Formats: sequence, structure tokens, C-alpha cells
Amino acid sequence: VSIQRGLLIGRGAYRMAAVSTMIMPAGWLLFGGSLAAAGLGLTGVVAGIGIAEICAVLVLHGMVQRLPARSPNAPPITLRPLVGEAWRQLLTLCLIAMLQNVDVIMVRRLIADASHAGMYAAAAVGGKTIFWVALGLSQYLLPEAAKNLADDRRSRMLLFRSIAFIAFCSLPIILLF
Repeated sequence: VSIQRGLLIGRGAYRMAAVSTMIMPAGWLLFGGSLAAAGLGLTGVVAGIGIAEICAVLVLHGMVQRLPARSPNAPPITLRPLVGEAWRQLLTLCLIAMLQNVDVIMVRRLIADASHAGMYAAAAVGGKTIFWVALGLSQYLLPEAAKNLADDRRSRMLLFRSIAFIAFCSLPIILLF
């Protein structure tokens, strides 16, 4: 997912990269919440995160394939050579992802019963959602602000719209909590 988003950003498709980053937590909540509600509890939440990640890879693959070629003779974009060159960085990202979600597993193992662990998992994923929305928005905001500056335009309205969007996205989370 990170490599695919990097390809999008590197080719100037900031909006697509930002949207994919902001939608990912919705997939976590949708799939993880659905599986937890179906009776899988904490296992369902963790499996739902994995399903959302797989869906993101597939959707981003389609986005990357639709990018225009840099030149008519340019080879198609494939992940195999990129993964081969960046396996150390990918391993590091996997470790970070595990650390980001290990709290949910440890709460169930060490402290809580199944129902409380499921509630904790839902709250933990929900709490991370607004961070990912802000991160995705920043992937769009920074290049747009730089473009505005280069064109001698003000970026104040872009900033206000971004803050309003984050506030709008955070309202359901606040209400849920």
C-alpha cells in the first residue's frame, strides 16, 4: 500500500493518494466492525483490518495502472521490481503496522474478557481513524499549497477547507465515543 501510494504521489496524483489514505480507516471500521458484530469479537476486528488492507492493495493497483505513462516507450509500472529493491523498508513498515495494532491483541490476552476486548478494539480503531484522515488530507494539502505559492496565490482558503473537512470527519467519531 505504501509503495502504491508513493507511486501515485511521485506521479502527481496527490488527490488519489490522499483519498486512499482517508478511506482506509473506513474499511477497518466496516470490515472489522462487521466481523466483530457477527460474533468474531477481537479476531473479527483484526481480520477486518487485514481484509481492508487487501482491498486497498487491489484498488490502488487499479489506480496505479491507470496512471498515464511518462513516455510512450516507458515500461508498465509493476510492483515486483519495487518490492525487490525496497524489501527492507517494507519489512520496517510491517513491524510498525504490527506495533500500531499490538495493543488490541495484548488487551485481550492480558486484561479483558472477550466483550471488553472487542469494545476496546473498536475504540482503538475508531480513535486512529481521524489521524489517517488528517494524514491523507495532508498528502493533498501540502502539494496544493506549494502549487498555490508557486503560482503566487494564497493558500488560506485551502487550509480552512481542510480544517473544516477534518472537523466534519471527526464529528461521527466524537458522537460514537
